[in-house]
Amino acid sequence: MGSKAIIDIGTHAIRAVIYDSNKMGAMEIYSHTFKSNLSDLLAMADIDIDHNIYNIFNYFFNIFKHCNVDNIKSIATAILRDLDKADEFVALIRSKYDFDIEILSGRDEAKYGAMGVLNSIEHADGEDADLG
Repeated sequence: MGSKAIIDIGTHAIRAVIYDSNKMGAMEIYSHTFKSNLSDLLAMADIDIDHNIYNIFNYFFNIFKHCNVDNIKSIATAILRDLDKADEFVALIRSKYDFDIEILSGRDEAKYGAMGVLNSIEHADGEDADLG
């Protein structure tokens, strides 16, 4: 059985993490974050151009291949929830890389952010804020 990858497409960064399995508590075997200027790309008239955003995906998919990733989950937050060309970008990524991007609602984004904090900080107690 192969590894699982998660791609998180945020407003200011795109992050990929690879886990050794699809089970809860799986060991992280790779993690990298790139600064993103996806909003600049989505503001252009034609988004199917030579742009560094696609280089980030190419880099991640090269790593995925070498790590035998057989399961990719990709999520996006406000960057794709709020911009006009989001659907066009998701379709372009689907055609280039053969995976879908799930665009989270604001409520789901907050829920998953809180779950991440609770899972990473023992005895977490307080408030969590994501300032972008």
